[in-house]
Amino acid sequence: MKNISICIIISILSLVCVQAQTPAFPGAEGHGRYTTGGRGGTVYHVTTLEDTGLKGSLRYAVVQKGARTIVFDVAGTIFLKSTLKIANDDITIAGQTAPGQGICIAGWPVSVSANNVIIRYVRFRMGNESGTEEDALGGWGKKNIIVDHCSISWSVDECCSLYGSDNLTLQWCIISESLRTAGHEKGTHGYGGNWGGAKASYHHNLLAHHDSRAPRLGPKAGTQTREYMDLRNNVIYNWSGNGCYGGEGMKINIVNNYYKPGPATKSAATSAKVRYRIAGIGIRTESYVSKYPDFAPMKHVWGKYYVDGNVVEGYSDVTKDNWTKGIYEQIDNNSCDGLYTQVTKDTIKLDTPLETDVVTTHTATQALGRVLLYAGCSLARDEVDARIVRETEYGITTYTGSVSADAKSKPGLIDLPDDVKPEGATSAWPELSDGGVTEAELIDTDGDGIPDVWEEAHGLNKNNAADGKIVNSEGYTNLEVYMNSLVAEITENQNKVVDYTPIVPTSLETLLKNASAGDVLEVTSEVIGKELTVDKNITIKAKSGLIEPPVLEKVTFKIKNGASIALDGLILFYDRTDEEPTDSKYLISVTGEAQTIPEISFRNCEIYGYGRGAVRADDKTNIAVIGKLEVDNSVFHDMCKASPNYSVLGFAKAELSETELTNSSFFNCSGGVFVNGGAVPLNFKMSNVTILDCGTDADETQTGNAARASNEIIATGACTGSVYRLENCIISGFETKKVVLNDEAYIQNCLIENEVTGDLKINTRINASVISKDYDSYILTTDYFVGDEVGDSRWTLKSSETGGLISDLEQNSDMRVCVSGNRIHFAGISGNVTVDVFAINGSAVLKKTGDGESVSFELPSGFYVLRVVSGKQVNVFRVSVR
Repeated sequence: MKNISICIIISILSLVCVQAQTPAFPGAEGHGRYTTGGRGGTVYHVTTLEDTGLKGSLRYAVVQKGARTIVFDVAGTIFLKSTLKIANDDITIAGQTAPGQGICIAGWPVSVSANNVIIRYVRFRMGNESGTEEDALGGWGKKNIIVDHCSISWSVDECCSLYGSDNLTLQWCIISESLRTAGHEKGTHGYGGNWGGAKASYHHNLLAHHDSRAPRLGPKAGTQTREYMDLRNNVIYNWSGNGCYGGEGMKINIVNNYYKPGPATKSAATSAKVRYRIAGIGIRTESYVSKYPDFAPMKHVWGKYYVDGNVVEGYSDVTKDNWTKGIYEQIDNNSCDGLYTQVTKDTIKLDTPLETDVVTTHTATQALGRVLLYAGCSLARDEVDARIVRETEYGITTYTGSVSADAKSKPGLIDLPDDVKPEGATSAWPELSDGGVTEAELIDTDGDGIPDVWEEAHGLNKNNAADGKIVNSEGYTNLEVYMNSLVAEITENQNKVVDYTPIVPTSLETLLKNASAGDVLEVTSEVIGKELTVDKNITIKAKSGLIEPPVLEKVTFKIKNGASIALDGLILFYDRTDEEPTDSKYLISVTGEAQTIPEISFRNCEIYGYGRGAVRADDKTNIAVIGKLEVDNSVFHDMCKASPNYSVLGFAKAELSETELTNSSFFNCSGGVFVNGGAVPLNFKMSNVTILDCGTDADETQTGNAARASNEIIATGACTGSVYRLENCIISGFETKKVVLNDEAYIQNCLIENEVTGDLKINTRINASVISKDYDSYILTTDYFVGDEVGDSRWTLKSSETGGLISDLEQNSDMRVCVSGNRIHFAGISGNVTVDVFAINGSAVLKKTGDGESVSFELPSGFYVLRVVSGKQVNVFRVSVR
């Protein structure tokens, strides 16, 4: 019996030993990597988004005692009713188990006041409505904590202050948009976080849009004599105030971080030296310890720092030599009781780094690329994170504060969540979809946290909860194996060593000035309020690999010297759709000199809000001779609102020889679509084009040009030898406006509701009508017709019954789309299927066909519209791929 007992004891000891050396999860790194969390403990399912404190709520699971793992059966935002305090040890919160787009916690702070805590793939977007001044996610004075792939924003104090603890890791998180003027008792705030601890690691995080503490290297009283911190491979963007500073008496590695100054950093509101700051080091001064006597043990004690490999974008001298300007120049002797001397400079600098435990280390530029791809809740990024990443990548901002007096001088730094609420949205908090998950996919019969479908697929018993706790040879329970598998692709890819070339914003004006004929100018950032001259043949296009198309706002081009211009892959607008239209604004003007222009082309563009149109070529004296107008895979909408008497594409006095419009849409434009004076014969072709709600009659309620009637939808002058071909088009413009084809014309397979004039040699028309249009979701409803696909394929065509022979095209409620990494999966499909993929600006990306119950393919990173047709069932999805 004694021998048996000894064997049992040895077995238990071996298991404890294995667990002690098993990382919290694959990819866990840094000083908190051996945190065990709720391993082997009770499983709690979150089945409601309500903060009731009852079983099934997140609060109920959090306040339980003992080792526990929390999994999610719901997706969406949990609006807390009070602070959520994690006070009991040994807990894993597995946000990656939530279906669809995952989980967000909002309304009140979440505090970590327990030991042995694992938190993964959760959003913490607090807001200011509760009136509390705490951090969105904070905590100190504990040990063994790791927070991984979380997204933390909209705090009144700091967004994320996890510090003053032992064995702590914060990794692969996005910490963004702290609130500046949101009710803090000290007034303007807007801080990123206090970071530090006794063996604390902060790596591969993105800090963006903070007024200060980005981060603050801050010791707590309880750990001040043992502060030992590793800060590496983080990306810091658009800081102001003090940026990164502190470090009083601490031992710190500051290694291979990427500092990217943004518009607020470059503003005059930010001190010049803070713009290239790596860290502003200081000490505990006499006045400080008088006010806070708990810090007296470290008064006048300088820390030790290893600083190397950091990049400060735009400051090559600081990148080459981190210390001289990035550290030494940042120390203010007046704030250090006059104790900053040459001896100090010699003693604070470490020649070798502090021990880090295991942390995959990239170069600073490699880290920038990895963080942009994988930081935050990247299993399914929401609109907020997608925007933050885009802004960081491009070096731009989208919003400014609405309360702070100096808000305009600090672009990107917001005051309230509503400052970033998208147009038309009811809340700043994005709606998080469950991805169409079915009840059957969520069933967990034995309650071990592993869905039945996964257990069956991996040889486990769905009726036996005990197998969820079985430990494999790597030290993970089957429950952990399941949870880790959900993000295995991210874990595998994030640490790969892949070179990345940072996108450094370049002035389009400078590019044009330095361009040679035939150059392709790649645009990477927003251009606002520029009147640009094009005097040589050039193409302006989106830089390949960008997450979203570049936006050119209030940009106009004037062509000179017979230059050709091609715009490709861009979003261009002058006035937003909810703004009063500005008159006398054209995107492209061809006036002021007689010139011969080979070509004007628009490819893969979205263009809107120009008060008089996209092209003006109507100079009566200086006639422009233009070889070709090309429009392909583009969308024009809300044009000519200030002057309906102009057309979207206006060539009233030009000698235009050829026009080709394909796979494009024109909708909700007050002017006509195309006008040509007919000075020379025109070869005009339009195929798979949709024109909706363009043109208008005179409106006496308006003033100025806005009161005038539009041209015809298509207005062409009479010129012998012109040929007009319209194929597979839909035209449903203002009812009194015509399609005027003043010579030989061929119409094939078109749905045209407006009157057509011309010498019609072929007139094959579809006997149908447009019933309604939904511009927000690109759904065009028509009577059903038989024939080839007509119009711009971005529009989903629906139908009514025709003589009882053909039923409606209907939405398939069983059809679902899921995104895993770069792969798109569909489910609920029966029979043959066609999937058309469009970029968000409307350009066609690819077409896929298949059969069976599921279809799968890969897409590059970006935002897409998917049109899925299976039989007579049609669905439209919008997806984000990271």
